[in-house]
Amino acid sequence: MMLYSLMLCVPMLALLSVAALIDVRSRRIPNWLTLTLILSGLGRSLMFHGPITPGRSLVGLLVGFGPAFILFAIGALGGGDVKLLAGVGAWLGPVAAVGVFMLSAVVGMFLVLAVSLRHGKTTALLGNTIVLTSEMFRQRRLDVTAASKTADAFHSVDKPLPFAVAVLIGTALLLAIPFWKGVLL
Repeated sequence: MMLYSLMLCVPMLALLSVAALIDVRSRRIPNWLTLTLILSGLGRSLMFHGPITPGRSLVGLLVGFGPAFILFAIGALGGGDVKLLAGVGAWLGPVAAVGVFMLSAVVGMFLVLAVSLRHGKTTALLGNTIVLTSEMFRQRRLDVTAASKTADAFHSVDKPLPFAVAVLIGTALLLAIPFWKGVLL
């Protein structure tokens, strides 16, 4: 039964792989791809009996969308990344959407660190992180405009991170953790 549930995720992983490849090449994720991911996740919940019911799929979509949209609002993620995480939520449900978001954030952090090391911009990255963090604590509230302006003023990489790679890795890691297999699929 567990293998069957994992096999049902192969289309999602294939779409995430295509998204990652496109994102690496163009730093964009096409709408047709994210829409396909979202609709196929919702469709899966309608077609197969399992713990991801249509209601959980819809809530997962919203949970995947929410935190990512906040990061989009401050310029930390692109719109395609937000829709990609919403699609993963539609496939895996709300609890897994949070797990994928957190794992993707950690993977993304390591990717940014690797890129900054490769380009000799680690000092700039660490300095910018300190400035952004202190600015957020000084504000003592989430001011999207101020955070966005501060982020625009400090760049440690020339190109945006292809976050679809982090989402693919985060999703694969989540599916590989035995705990999630019994609870979410």
